[in-house]
Amino acid sequence: MRNGVIISICIIFLSCGKGSNQDVPENAVTGKTTLSAPTNNECLQVEAQLDNTGIVTFSWENAPHAKIYQLVVNNLVNGEQSTLKTENAVQKISLSRDFPYTWYVVAYGQNPKDSTISETNKFYLAGEVPGYSTPFPADSLIPSMGTIVLPEHGQISLGWKGQDVDKDIVGYDVYLGENSRSLKLLKENVAMTYVENVEVQTGNVYYWKIITKDSKGNSSDSGIYQFFVVDNG
Repeated sequence: MRNGVIISICIIFLSCGKGSNQDVPENAVTGKTTLSAPTNNECLQVEAQLDNTGIVTFSWENAPHAKIYQLVVNNLVNGEQSTLKTENAVQKISLSRDFPYTWYVVAYGQNPKDSTISETNKFYLAGEVPGYSTPFPADSLIPSMGTIVLPEHGQISLGWKGQDVDKDIVGYDVYLGENSRSLKLLKENVAMTYVENVEVQTGNVYYWKIITKDSKGNSSDSGIYQFFVVDNG
């Protein structure tokens, strides 16, 4: 009888243990992670390596039901992309110094097709001389890529957002044209982050970009955006 009681107790414990380690349900939705560091618009100082690179530590919060993460880092000047898959929420990557970057994290769940993408942070990896950071390329351009635009009296407005960790942007050059390979300077040294009363023709495709300039002669290119002009009548 005593042996029977012991066996029964063991079965109960084994059953409880099995239940507490159950796998994540197949239909569980993977949560979106929150980025921790580098923070958005941070000017990051790290020790220089021999090839003028620096080791940057990226960290983020664990996402619910995530099995693996993919860290994605983009150089905003030369377009180089660094990616790394990991099960941990902290990773280090060697990056070239004196460049602006963006980064985000993709969280994958039980099903590889189940994934979520975090918000995107910007940061600047400082070089040898502090305070000489290149401006971030202008973003949040309006009209955005592929937008259909309805002009008023044959005119539209252009807008964008500019940032620099040194806070010394002195102006923007705005380029516009109907050929992406031969944009023309529309406005130079624009102090505001918009241009109004831009004349356009209905039925045409336009391309445009922003050059951001700072007080130390540094500049950045937004890349080319495209929009379509249609008749609003």
